[in-house]
Amino acid sequence: MNMALNNAEEGILIGGRRLNNLRFADDIDLVAESKVQLQELTNKVDSSSKRLGLRINAQKTKTMTVGKGQEALDIRLGGEELEQVTEFAYLGGLITEDARCTKDIKRRSTLACAMFGKLNKIWKDKSISTRTKMKLYETFVIPVLLYGSECWCLRREDERRLLTTEMSWLRRIKGRSKRDRIRNEVTRRELGQTDTIVDRIRKKRLKWLGHVMRMGNDRLPSMALHGYVEGTRSRGRQQKTWMDNIREDLERMKMNIAEAKEQIKDREFWRRQVEDSSLALA
Repeated sequence: MNMALNNAEEGILIGGRRLNNLRFADDIDLVAESKVQLQELTNKVDSSSKRLGLRINAQKTKTMTVGKGQEALDIRLGGEELEQVTEFAYLGGLITEDARCTKDIKRRSTLACAMFGKLNKIWKDKSISTRTKMKLYETFVIPVLLYGSECWCLRREDERRLLTTEMSWLRRIKGRSKRDRIRNEVTRRELGQTDTIVDRIRKKRLKWLGHVMRMGNDRLPSMALHGYVEGTRSRGRQQKTWMDNIREDLERMKMNIAEAKEQIKDREFWRRQVEDSSLALA
Protein backbone atom coordinates (compact mmCIF):
# COMPACT_ATOMS: atom_id res chain seq x y z
CA MET A 1 0.00 0.00 0.00
CA ASN A 2 2.88 2.37 0.72
CA MET A 3 4.32 1.62 -2.71
CA ALA A 4 1.00 2.22 -4.42
CA LEU A 5 -0.40 5.23 -2.56
CA ASN A 6 2.54 6.94 -0.86
CA ASN A 7 2.50 10.00 -3.16
CA ALA A 8 -1.06 9.68 -4.46
CA GLU A 9 -2.93 12.95 -4.88
CA GLU A 10 -6.35 11.25 -4.78
CA GLY A 11 -8.40 11.01 -1.59
CA ILE A 12 -10.29 13.23 0.82
CA LEU A 13 -8.95 16.15 2.86
CA ILE A 14 -9.47 16.08 6.63
CA GLY A 15 -7.88 18.93 8.54
CA GLY A 16 -5.56 19.61 5.60
CA ARG A 17 -4.32 16.00 5.45
CA ARG A 18 -4.92 13.64 2.55
CA LEU A 19 -6.64 10.34 3.38
CA ASN A 20 -7.10 7.76 0.65
CA ASN A 21 -7.11 4.38 2.41
CA LEU A 22 -8.01 2.59 5.64
CA ARG A 23 -6.25 -0.68 6.50
CA PHE A 24 -6.78 -3.46 9.02
CA ALA A 25 -4.89 -6.72 8.43
CA ASP A 26 -5.86 -7.77 4.89
CA ASP A 27 -8.96 -5.54 4.73
CA ILE A 28 -8.37 -2.42 2.63
CA ASP A 29 -10.80 0.45 2.11
CA LEU A 30 -9.98 3.00 -0.61
CA VAL A 31 -11.51 6.45 -0.14
CA ALA A 32 -11.90 9.17 -2.78
CA GLU A 33 -13.99 12.25 -3.57
CA SER A 34 -15.03 11.16 -7.06
CA LYS A 35 -15.35 8.02 -9.13
CA VAL A 36 -12.45 9.18 -11.34
CA GLN A 37 -10.18 9.37 -8.28
CA LEU A 38 -11.44 6.03 -6.99
CA GLN A 39 -10.65 4.38 -10.33
CA GLU A 40 -7.13 5.84 -10.20
CA LEU A 41 -6.56 4.50 -6.68
CA THR A 42 -7.88 1.08 -7.69
CA ASN A 43 -5.56 0.97 -10.71
CA LYS A 44 -2.53 1.92 -8.59
CA VAL A 45 -3.21 -0.71 -5.95
CA ASP A 46 -3.92 -3.37 -8.58
CA SER A 47 -0.71 -2.56 -10.47
CA SER A 48 1.48 -2.60 -7.34
CA SER A 49 -0.12 -5.85 -6.16
CA LYS A 50 0.62 -7.62 -9.46
CA ARG A 51 4.25 -6.51 -9.28
CA LEU A 52 4.55 -8.39 -5.97
CA GLY A 53 2.69 -11.45 -7.24
CA LEU A 54 -0.57 -10.64 -5.46
CA ARG A 55 -4.04 -10.59 -6.98
CA ILE A 56 -7.11 -8.69 -5.81
CA ASN A 57 -10.26 -10.81 -5.75
CA ALA A 58 -12.80 -8.86 -7.82
CA GLN A 59 -15.69 -10.98 -6.52
CA LYS A 60 -14.98 -9.93 -2.93
CA THR A 61 -14.32 -6.28 -3.78
CA LYS A 62 -17.28 -3.89 -3.64
CA THR A 63 -17.84 -0.18 -4.26
CA MET A 64 -20.22 2.19 -2.51
CA THR A 65 -21.03 5.89 -2.43
CA VAL A 66 -21.63 7.50 0.97
CA GLY A 67 -23.77 10.63 1.25
CA LYS A 68 -27.01 12.13 0.05
CA GLY A 69 -26.16 12.19 -3.66
CA GLN A 70 -25.90 8.66 -5.08
CA GLU A 71 -24.39 7.86 -8.48
CA ALA A 72 -23.31 4.86 -10.51
CA LEU A 73 -19.56 4.34 -10.02
CA ASP A 74 -18.70 1.77 -12.72
CA ILE A 75 -15.28 1.04 -11.17
CA ARG A 76 -13.30 -1.64 -13.01
CA LEU A 77 -10.59 -4.01 -11.81
CA GLY A 78 -8.62 -5.65 -14.57
CA GLY A 79 -11.44 -5.15 -17.07
CA GLU A 80 -14.08 -6.55 -14.71
CA GLU A 81 -16.69 -4.15 -13.31
CA LEU A 82 -16.93 -4.19 -9.52
CA GLU A 83 -20.31 -4.64 -7.87
CA GLN A 84 -21.77 -1.47 -6.34
CA VAL A 85 -23.65 -2.03 -3.08
CA THR A 86 -25.80 0.09 -0.76
CA GLU A 87 -24.40 -1.40 2.45
CA PHE A 88 -21.30 -3.34 3.43
CA ALA A 89 -20.11 -5.08 6.61
CA TYR A 90 -16.61 -3.81 7.45
CA LEU A 91 -14.74 -4.91 10.61
CA GLY A 92 -17.97 -6.08 12.24
CA GLY A 93 -19.92 -2.87 11.58
CA LEU A 94 -22.43 -2.20 8.83
CA ILE A 95 -21.55 0.79 6.64
CA THR A 96 -24.49 2.17 4.63
CA GLU A 97 -24.70 4.67 1.78
CA ASP A 98 -26.80 7.11 3.85
CA ALA A 99 -24.04 7.25 6.54
CA ARG A 100 -26.54 6.44 9.31
CA CYS A 101 -26.17 3.88 12.09
CA THR A 102 -29.80 2.69 12.14
CA LYS A 103 -29.23 -0.45 10.06
CA ASP A 104 -26.11 -1.37 12.01
CA ILE A 105 -28.04 -1.04 15.28
CA LYS A 106 -30.84 -3.23 13.92
CA ARG A 107 -28.28 -5.78 12.71
CA ARG A 108 -26.60 -5.92 16.12
CA SER A 109 -30.00 -6.28 17.82
CA THR A 110 -30.89 -9.16 15.49
CA LEU A 111 -27.59 -10.94 16.20
CA ALA A 112 -28.04 -10.45 19.95
CA CYS A 113 -31.65 -11.70 19.80
CA ALA A 114 -30.44 -14.81 17.97
CA MET A 115 -27.87 -15.43 20.70
CA PHE A 116 -30.50 -14.87 23.39
CA GLY A 117 -32.81 -17.35 21.66
CA LYS A 118 -30.11 -20.03 21.62
CA LEU A 119 -30.08 -19.90 25.42
CA ASN A 120 -33.86 -20.09 25.72
CA LYS A 121 -33.79 -23.42 27.62
CA ILE A 122 -31.57 -21.84 30.24
CA TRP A 123 -33.89 -18.85 30.74
CA LYS A 124 -36.83 -21.22 31.27
CA ASP A 125 -35.00 -23.60 33.61
CA LYS A 126 -36.18 -22.87 37.16
CA SER A 127 -33.36 -24.97 38.65
CA ILE A 128 -30.80 -22.38 37.46
CA SER A 129 -30.46 -19.36 39.71
CA THR A 130 -31.21 -15.86 38.46
CA ARG A 131 -27.66 -14.85 39.32
CA THR A 132 -26.24 -17.51 36.99
CA LYS A 133 -28.66 -16.52 34.25
CA MET A 134 -27.56 -12.87 34.51
CA LYS A 135 -23.90 -13.89 34.28
CA LEU A 136 -24.65 -15.80 31.06
CA TYR A 137 -26.66 -12.82 29.80
CA GLU A 138 -23.74 -10.45 30.45
CA THR A 139 -21.24 -12.86 28.89
CA PHE A 140 -23.01 -14.03 25.73
CA VAL A 141 -25.74 -11.52 24.83
CA ILE A 142 -24.65 -8.02 25.85
CA PRO A 143 -21.22 -8.13 24.10
CA VAL A 144 -22.92 -9.11 20.82
CA LEU A 145 -25.30 -6.16 21.06
CA LEU A 146 -22.74 -3.55 22.16
CA TYR A 147 -19.95 -4.40 19.71
CA GLY A 148 -18.88 -1.08 18.18
CA SER A 149 -21.69 0.79 19.97
CA GLU A 150 -19.31 3.52 21.19
CA CYS A 151 -19.26 4.81 17.60
CA TRP A 152 -23.03 4.78 17.08
CA CYS A 153 -24.94 8.01 16.58
CA LEU A 154 -28.19 7.30 18.43
CA ARG A 155 -31.50 8.98 17.66
CA ARG A 156 -34.42 8.91 20.08
CA GLU A 157 -36.09 6.17 18.02
CA ASP A 158 -32.92 4.05 18.14
CA GLU A 159 -32.78 4.42 21.94
CA ARG A 160 -36.45 3.44 22.25
CA ARG A 161 -35.94 0.27 20.22
CA LEU A 162 -32.88 -0.73 22.21
CA LEU A 163 -34.68 -0.23 25.52
CA THR A 164 -37.68 -2.23 24.26
CA THR A 165 -35.41 -5.10 23.19
CA GLU A 166 -33.52 -5.05 26.48
CA MET A 167 -36.69 -5.16 28.60
CA SER A 168 -38.07 -8.09 26.60
CA TRP A 169 -34.89 -10.01 27.50
CA LEU A 170 -34.99 -9.08 31.18
CA ARG A 171 -38.66 -10.07 31.50
CA ARG A 172 -37.89 -13.42 29.83
CA ILE A 173 -35.05 -14.09 32.29
CA LYS A 174 -37.37 -13.20 35.17
CA GLY A 175 -40.15 -15.37 33.73
CA ARG A 176 -42.55 -12.48 33.21
CA SER A 177 -44.57 -10.89 30.45
CA LYS A 178 -46.13 -7.50 29.88
CA ARG A 179 -49.47 -8.91 31.02
CA ASP A 180 -48.09 -9.20 34.55
CA ARG A 181 -48.13 -5.38 34.60
CA ILE A 182 -44.97 -5.09 36.68
CA ARG A 183 -43.04 -1.86 36.19
CA ASN A 184 -39.73 -2.01 34.32
CA GLU A 185 -37.95 -0.36 37.25
CA VAL A 186 -38.99 -3.21 39.54
CA THR A 187 -37.70 -5.86 37.13
CA ARG A 188 -34.41 -3.99 36.73
CA ARG A 189 -33.94 -3.62 40.47
CA GLU A 190 -34.60 -7.31 41.08
CA LEU A 191 -32.02 -8.27 38.44
CA GLY A 192 -29.44 -5.72 39.59
CA GLN A 193 -29.56 -3.75 36.33
CA THR A 194 -28.98 -0.20 37.56
CA ASP A 195 -27.95 1.03 34.09
CA THR A 196 -30.13 0.66 31.00
CA ILE A 197 -28.59 -0.46 27.73
CA VAL A 198 -28.64 3.16 26.56
CA ASP A 199 -26.75 4.22 29.71
CA ARG A 200 -24.11 1.61 28.93
CA ILE A 201 -23.72 2.94 25.39
CA ARG A 202 -23.39 6.49 26.71
CA LYS A 203 -20.63 5.42 29.07
CA LYS A 204 -18.80 3.50 26.31
CA ARG A 205 -19.15 6.56 24.08
CA LEU A 206 -17.68 8.90 26.72
CA LYS A 207 -14.79 6.53 27.43
CA TRP A 208 -14.06 6.33 23.71
CA LEU A 209 -14.14 10.15 23.56
CA GLY A 210 -11.48 10.25 26.26
CA HIS A 211 -9.38 7.64 24.45
CA VAL A 212 -9.49 9.56 21.15
CA MET A 213 -8.80 12.95 22.75
CA ARG A 214 -5.69 11.58 24.42
CA MET A 215 -4.37 10.31 21.06
CA GLY A 216 -1.72 12.14 19.09
CA ASN A 217 -2.89 14.44 16.29
CA ASP A 218 -1.40 12.10 13.67
CA ARG A 219 -3.78 9.24 14.59
CA LEU A 220 -6.76 8.71 12.26
CA PRO A 221 -9.47 8.72 14.98
CA SER A 222 -8.10 12.05 16.27
CA MET A 223 -8.06 13.44 12.73
CA ALA A 224 -11.66 12.37 12.20
CA LEU A 225 -12.75 13.94 15.50
CA HIS A 226 -10.92 17.25 15.27
CA GLY A 227 -10.31 17.69 11.54
CA TYR A 228 -12.40 19.79 9.17
CA VAL A 229 -13.74 17.88 6.17
CA GLU A 230 -13.48 19.82 2.92
CA GLY A 231 -16.71 20.45 1.01
CA THR A 232 -20.03 22.25 1.30
CA ARG A 233 -23.03 21.45 3.49
CA SER A 234 -26.25 20.46 1.78
CA ARG A 235 -29.39 22.51 2.22
CA GLY A 236 -31.87 21.70 4.96
CA ARG A 237 -31.48 20.19 8.38
CA GLN A 238 -28.26 18.26 8.87
CA GLN A 239 -28.11 14.68 10.17
CA LYS A 240 -27.49 14.16 13.85
CA THR A 241 -23.80 13.53 14.47
CA TRP A 242 -21.78 11.58 17.00
CA MET A 243 -20.60 14.85 18.55
CA ASP A 244 -24.26 15.85 19.04
CA ASN A 245 -24.62 12.72 21.17
CA ILE A 246 -21.47 13.66 23.10
CA ARG A 247 -22.80 17.15 23.83
CA GLU A 248 -26.04 15.63 25.14
CA ASP A 249 -24.07 13.22 27.34
CA LEU A 250 -21.92 16.01 28.76
CA GLU A 251 -25.00 18.17 29.37
CA ARG A 252 -26.42 15.37 31.52
CA MET A 253 -23.15 15.39 33.44
CA LYS A 254 -23.46 19.19 33.80
CA MET A 255 -20.28 20.05 31.92
CA ASN A 256 -19.21 21.34 28.51
CA ILE A 257 -16.60 20.22 25.97
CA ALA A 258 -13.90 22.53 27.34
CA GLU A 259 -14.33 21.19 30.87
CA ALA A 260 -14.37 17.62 29.61
CA LYS A 261 -11.09 18.14 27.71
CA GLU A 262 -9.34 19.12 30.91
CA GLN A 263 -10.69 16.15 32.88
CA ILE A 264 -9.97 13.69 30.06
CA LYS A 265 -6.23 14.31 30.38
CA ASP A 266 -6.29 12.17 33.53
CA ARG A 267 -7.44 8.78 32.22
CA GLU A 268 -8.33 7.16 35.53
CA PHE A 269 -10.11 10.27 36.81
CA TRP A 270 -12.20 10.48 33.62
CA ARG A 271 -13.16 6.81 33.80
CA ARG A 272 -14.32 7.30 37.39
CA GLN A 273 -16.30 10.37 36.35
CA VAL A 274 -18.06 8.39 33.63
CA GLU A 275 -18.76 5.37 35.86
CA ASP A 276 -20.09 7.57 38.68
CA SER A 277 -22.46 9.41 36.36
CA SER A 278 -25.30 6.85 36.58
CA LEU A 279 -27.75 9.21 38.27
CA ALA A 280 -26.99 12.03 35.86
CA LEU A 281 -27.43 9.78 32.83
CA ALA A 282 -30.60 8.06 34.00
